[in-house]
Amino acid sequence: MSILQINASPRRGDANSTKLASQVSQRLQASHAGSSLTVRDLGEQPVTVLDETALGALFTPAEQRSANQAAVVAEYDALIAEVQSHDAIVLGVPMYNFGVPVQLKAWIDAIARAGVTFRYTENGPEGGFLGLTDVRFIYAEGLNMGPEAAAKGFAQAEADLAAAIG
Repeated sequence: MSILQINASPRRGDANSTKLASQVSQRLQASHAGSSLTVRDLGEQPVTVLDETALGALFTPAEQRSANQAAVVAEYDALIAEVQSHDAIVLGVPMYNFGVPVQLKAWIDAIARAGVTFRYTENGPEGGFLGLTDVRFIYAEGLNMGPEAAAKGFAQAEADLAAAIG
């Protein structure tokens, strides 16, 4: 099994979401002999934001792209290839201000491309918006609400992790 771990926190290794994602990845590795792990830290290596320039690059024929446009498309293509070449994806995602960090949103924008990772049909979108079929969530909630709440949140995450992976 090849595992891709995406860490979305700008706090990098000190982030609770990164620590939890690493535990998930370690359990997957332990349960699948010979597995490999690739870690992409979006705080350390941010993805180019999908702005007007990047969007224009995606809609410009390859032979007409400027060097900057070609670089953006190459970056996005490499991220898509990375996702497609792994069997499992582990996302370490904190919640800031009731949402995901901009680093994760930029990554999703880069890998969700019509005609490549999904397509539109007469019946609406097809391809599971990236082809993900077995999605599981492990939550660690209340971590900033004091030591007792944090301990409870980690205990619940551990129980959920054990139930999901073993």
